[in-house]
Amino acid sequence: MSSQVATILVSLLLPLLLLAPRAAAGDLAWQLTDDSVGAYQPAWSPDGSRIAFVSSQGPDADIWVIPAGGGTPSQLTSMTSCNELDPDWSNDGDWIVFNAGWLDPRSICVLSVETGHLDTLRPNCGYRPSWSPDGGSLAVVNFIGGPQMYVLTIPSGGGDARPLTLDVENQDFPDWSPDGNSVVFTHGGQIWTVPSGGGEATQLTPDPIQAVQPAWSPDGQYVAYSDGTDLWALSVGGGAPRVVTWEHAGCDQNPTWSPSGDAIAFESTRGGSSDIWIVPFADTGVPSPVSATWSTVKAMYR
Repeated sequence: MSSQVATILVSLLLPLLLLAPRAAAGDLAWQLTDDSVGAYQPAWSPDGSRIAFVSSQGPDADIWVIPAGGGTPSQLTSMTSCNELDPDWSNDGDWIVFNAGWLDPRSICVLSVETGHLDTLRPNCGYRPSWSPDGGSLAVVNFIGGPQMYVLTIPSGGGDARPLTLDVENQDFPDWSPDGNSVVFTHGGQIWTVPSGGGEATQLTPDPIQAVQPAWSPDGQYVAYSDGTDLWALSVGGGAPRVVTWEHAGCDQNPTWSPSGDAIAFESTRGGSSDIWIVPFADTGVPSPVSATWSTVKAMYR
């Protein structure tokens, strides 16, 4: 089954599953990886077929990829004496950008998913790269003249880095809006947004909640985030945040949306070690666990 057909079927069937009778307790997340040494920082591919993630199965942290419906993971990077972290896909799915190195600041590298060709895009550039939807720019985190971290944008093809806003300090976890007009980031345990061309920063999350690792939904209507224990989704148009995962042991972090917006992959220690899990999402109210199993839904991603 093609990835396009799979995405259409999942988008049609998941809302029906989410309206099924509520289970006794807990969310309906299912475990994607089984990595005794840890799996972190998932990133869903634009076609919905694969999820990249970070794992330390060797002496260093490397980037791997696994089918979104489950299966055998494949190793993508194996740089010597180097950790490769924070993967993010280009919008065409051909490239993965990540940061690499041991010493600060890290270099920004790009990997061809098809050929395995690896280039250092920007040496000594920063952390947590996020590719703009048009592929023309990257948002990264780096220090500016001192101990404070800021979100910078840099042209993918070369050029000067510039801060998006100096309104607040200690910025982290940038993510572009789907239309490319805004960048979301965290500061002081809250989520903020700023125009991608630079300007005034605006706080999105209400006090006094704690929010990190924001991820914009594909339709631009929600920002998913972690409070350190559970995942939440905040409507950009306003309203109270809604819970996405709950009633589990461990911590859920680093959400990443499926391209159709009907599921969220994330890293979690609910199974003991850190692994990648997937939970369904529907914009019809607080998501409920369902009586149906995920086996039929997982099969659509294979």
